[in-house]
Amino acid sequence: MLQEGELLPPSQAATALNVSIRVGSGSGSPYTLMTLDPDAPDPATPTLRSILHWLVTNIPSGGQASQGTEVAPWRGPNPPSGTHRYVFLLYEQPGRGPLHVDAPTQRTNFSARSFAAEYDLGEPCAATWFLSSKQ
Repeated sequence: MLQEGELLPPSQAATALNVSIRVGSGSGSPYTLMTLDPDAPDPATPTLRSILHWLVTNIPSGGQASQGTEVAPWRGPNPPSGTHRYVFLLYEQPGRGPLHVDAPTQRTNFSARSFAAEYDLGEPCAATWFLSSKQ
């Protein structure tokens, strides 16, 4: 189990992590999960903030991310320098139906806030993060 703020070498996160959704309002609504690196390319000068590393929609309440719709496939951490944060944001989708999302055209300078507003996701209902640095 990943502990918040844990340091993982890139090799340990090269494939998508097994993410379980253990929150729920009882509404039966599905969830959207995104993973971002807000420290790219370097924590001191994050000019590419944020890089999208993973985007999964339609995750069933109480389910696994692997049961959702992978919109942007997992890209494991590969920080060029320094120690980077990798942040997981979880959103409860409005309604019970599936969310239809186009794959982002670029992953750099990805705005979670703009994405959430575009798809009426509101604020994240859960968040966690890990650290990774070049080996």
